[in-house]
Amino acid sequence: MRIRTDITPTEVQEAVLLSRPPRFWLKFFAANWYMSLLSLLVIGVDVNVLLHHGTPQRGPTGILLAIAGIFIYFSWSRWKSKVSNSLKTANQKIETLSLDPDGVRIKLNSGASTFVPWSSYSKWTEGESIFLLVGKDGLTILPTDEGNRASVRGLLASQIG
Repeated sequence: MRIRTDITPTEVQEAVLLSRPPRFWLKFFAANWYMSLLSLLVIGVDVNVLLHHGTPQRGPTGILLAIAGIFIYFSWSRWKSKVSNSLKTANQKIETLSLDPDGVRIKLNSGASTFVPWSSYSKWTEGESIFLLVGKDGLTILPTDEGNRASVRGLLASQIG
């Protein structure tokens, strides 16, 4: 079964979201521990002030939380664009992609041909417009249309645990 190789930016963004590892947010905030700690410290101080029947100062609290939010958003944007660019670059090198009973066959623009058996993939995930295959060799994006969605789902369900 032949799969189209051109992917839209929406499909790339969907692949980025589907490719997040387990406990992604815990790891993400741990990697940004300094801003996470600053946010928790500011919130903790405000809760302490409220518990002692005081009124928290909104100006400094808002400024510190805004600074932490900007840094965390910047880090999230960098991660997302890094993964998005690597997926786009890898997908632009693919000329043809086909799903066979024994695995995935890929022909690159350079003329090289690769084959990845189904046993190399550990799981697959279905999104709104793509299927994402996760394996030892990385990710494979399978853009689907309504016409071939059911057949791709059936093939993946029968071949990948």
